[in-house]
Amino acid sequence: FSFNKISIIQNTNLNTLRFLKTLDLSHNQIYSIDFEFQFQFLRHLNLSFNNLSEIRIIQTFEAIVINNNQITSLKYLSGNNYMNDNSLREMPCIMIDNSITPTEIYLFNNKIDIIREKCLSHGLPTDINILDLRNNAIKTIEPLAFKALYVLNSLDLSKNKISSLEKIVFRDLKDLKALNLSSNLLYIIKS
Repeated sequence: FSFNKISIIQNTNLNTLRFLKTLDLSHNQIYSIDFEFQFQFLRHLNLSFNNLSEIRIIQTFEAIVINNNQITSLKYLSGNNYMNDNSLREMPCIMIDNSITPTEIYLFNNKIDIIREKCLSHGLPTDINILDLRNNAIKTIEPLAFKALYVLNSLDLSKNKISSLEKIVFRDLKDLKALNLSSNLLYIIKS
């Protein structure tokens, strides 16, 4: 279904395809998708390069790709999430279905300006290996924002507007192997 001119997806449009494992609706003109997927076997959903400003999908996925839309907020997603190049203004507090735990979350090229502790410690699973937040508008990271991300290996905070950090921010990231803070406004790391 990719590279067409689809603009609206309704429940009835896809009901007969209940055994699908992968659904690619990328590169269309979809501006509305507001239904519950009833695909028991669907594991990969691609909605990238559309005109979505909001998304409400109640389904468990191994991967969902919604990059290059105009999404401003998210409520529920599961699996690996590719949410880059949207208009998100704050870090989504994503509720996770434990049957498929995401390990990679890509939020680069959005408009996020603050990383709140409650979103990362209560909304995201602790099994995340990669968290990409580069090229946002992040000014503030709450001191214990990353405390629940025990196995995080890679954190990209480059190209933001961070001017100062509390030393405690990265304290609990014991498995962190890559941290990118380049191209920020950093002048002090507070103890």
